[in-house]
Order: sequence, then structure tokens, then C-alpha cells
Amino acid sequence: MRVRDDSQIMMMYMRKQNMYSERRIYPYIGMDDLRLDTLHLVRGLIEARNSDHPWLRLNDEEFLRSAKLYGKDRSTGAEGFTLAAAMLLGTDELISDICPAYKTDAIVRLRDTDRYDDRLIVKTNLVEAYDMLMKFAKQHLPDPFILEGDVTVSARDIICRELVSNMLIHREYANPFIAKLIIDKNGIRTENASRAMFEGEVTLSNFEPTPKNPTIADFFHQIGRADELGSGTRKLTKYSALYSGAVPYLHEGDVFVAQLQVPWNTQIGEESYDSVGKVPDSVGKVPDSVGKVPDSVGKVPDSVGKVPDSVGKVPDSVGKVPDSVGKVPDKSSCQRQLVLDYLDAHEEITVAQAEVLLGVKQRRTRDILNAMTRLGLVKRVGSARNTRYVAMG
Repeated sequence: MRVRDDSQIMMMYMRKQNMYSERRIYPYIGMDDLRLDTLHLVRGLIEARNSDHPWLRLNDEEFLRSAKLYGKDRSTGAEGFTLAAAMLLGTDELISDICPAYKTDAIVRLRDTDRYDDRLIVKTNLVEAYDMLMKFAKQHLPDPFILEGDVTVSARDIICRELVSNMLIHREYANPFIAKLIIDKNGIRTENASRAMFEGEVTLSNFEPTPKNPTIADFFHQIGRADELGSGTRKLTKYSALYSGAVPYLHEGDVFVAQLQVPWNTQIGEESYDSVGKVPDSVGKVPDSVGKVPDSVGKVPDSVGKVPDSVGKVPDSVGKVPDSVGKVPDKSSCQRQLVLDYLDAHEEITVAQAEVLLGVKQRRTRDILNAMTRLGLVKRVGSARNTRYVAMG
């Protein structure tokens, strides 16, 4: 075996160790090095899934200990926050101090294959990185209509979730290899450093789920962004077939690679990619023929001796564009509709659930719900921590 760079030496060392790098203790990381606003968001995600979750009854320090983000090295006696804590909830400054090479490079290459059409470089904690990468991937991938039995599903969203969560959860953060998410004519591909137990293609017949970062994996599971170990491979295989009719290519090694085909012809193709997100030029314009009087108007047929009074007059409505043409619903209306759609399927919604649903801060969420209450769209019941909102009957 020929060693070509430092990352290979690092991976040889990691494979010899009988420990996970995410459990490495950093005694001098304090609470002020963690993003407590992100921790608040995490509590909301957990509550949205399970309002009786035991972590919700704990203060911040107890919460972090229960999540195994604060631990003790039994061989040295050192205590402190772990690498997992830093990567999941750390400030950008903390992450750059302990993992200076950490970043995820998301690139779209459809028109400009020499450089890129769009690019996102993510260097923040894993909770926020997940949201940023999911938004980026969904923005640039088509979402065709797919039925699973009698239920409509978004195979695109499921595939993006599995690819992004796998890239963040099972990545070897001690390796300086830069993780990538690439969207091009060949489909979508992710690459990330891995602590591989073998090298070769992964299929349903030969894969054996092995935890790479069990603490990070469990944390993502608790907030609803990952399922049990091994489910990702099965879901990617199932929904890739529904999405593009092809089998995903998964390759394990020091760098894990996942490649899936994309049905570009369903929505976003090379020719139509420029128009994605743009309003067609014809919207809001009146056809040239509107407002013009046909040449025959004003002429009297040979058989008629009188010209009807209406001939030569153009109806008042001709030439006017309906007020609704070219207008896009305002953001507040869309947010209110999201809440109402949620209440159609559920009896009630809490502030924490609405915060996750709308993807906005808690204060903005309360403003939206209060406005809906004033408009008579929802009704507030309960008080303090028991406050919830129900649809008006």
C-alpha cells in the first residue's frame, strides 16, 4: 500500500484505536462555547416528536450529560465536553479551533461544468448544517409526483434526508477530508471521510451496519433526523427506484461515496434550468391582440342596412389584466396556511411545534399565532407551558 498523504496516515492510526474519535474529551470547553440557542431549537424538535421525552425535564447541563455530550475518560480521568458536543452544538469559533479542516462543500454543476452554478460552504454545527444542506439539495432537485400505494410521497425529500444525515452522522471528523455534496448531470453524489471496516461496494445483500459515531447518531435520532442504524441503505435503495428507476451506488472506504441518479427530465433539465424559480415573461403581459378591434368591426355586411350600436366599441374589460395575475401570495399568508394545514391533520399545535413547522424563531412564531388568533383563524387554549392553538370551528 502506497501512502500518499497525511489523511491516510490518520486513518491507519484511527483503525488501530479502540475508541471513537467523537468521544475525545476537551476539558477546557465551557458552556459559553456552545450555542444555547441551537440547544433551544433541539428541545423544540424533541418536543414536537415526543412531548414526554425525559430530556425535556432536564436543565441544560443535565440535558448534555444525558445525551452523552459531557463525559469522563475512564483511562485518564479527564472530564469535559466531547468532540461530539462541539460538532453538534458548538460555536463556529470552537469548531474551527478543534477541527480547522471541517467544512461541507455543496456544489451544483449543470450549466457551468467548469466551475459551478451554485455553491454553499457549510462550517457551522451539525444541527444547523443539516437544515442548510437539506434546503440547498431540495432547491436544486426535481420533486416528481410519486405514489406509494395510495399515498403521495416525496422521494426527493426522503433521499435528501438520508444522504445529508448519513454524511453528517457517519463522517470521521478526525480526518481532514472535506465532505462534498455535488449535483450534476449524473445525479447527486456525497463524499465524506469514513472509518471503514472494509472497502468495496455496499449492497443490501452484503452490508453490515456499523456505528461510526454512535453519540451523534443517537442525538440525530432523538430529534427526528435519522432512524435506526442500517435503515439509510434500505431507504436509499427503495426510494431511488421510485425516484429514478435506478439502484444507488454506495462505496465504503476511507472515503464513503453515495451516488444516485436524478430524473432531470421530470422538472429541471439542462435547457430549463435557467428558468427555475423565475416567472415566465408572459405572466402579467397582455397578448398583442387584446385591445385591438378586428378589421371586420365597423363594416356593415351587404345584407344589413343598419350598423348595430355595439360595433366599433371595445368592452371595458379588454386590455385590463386581472388583479391576481403576476401576484405571489405574501409570506405571512403561506405561513398561516401551513399552520391551518397542520391543524387539518391534528387537533392542536404548540408554539414549539409551529416553530419547527415554520422554520422561524420562537418570537416570530408567537407573532404569527397571535395574528391568526386576532383574525379568528385559530383559538388559543391553556396558558404558560400548556398553551396550544386549535382551529376555529
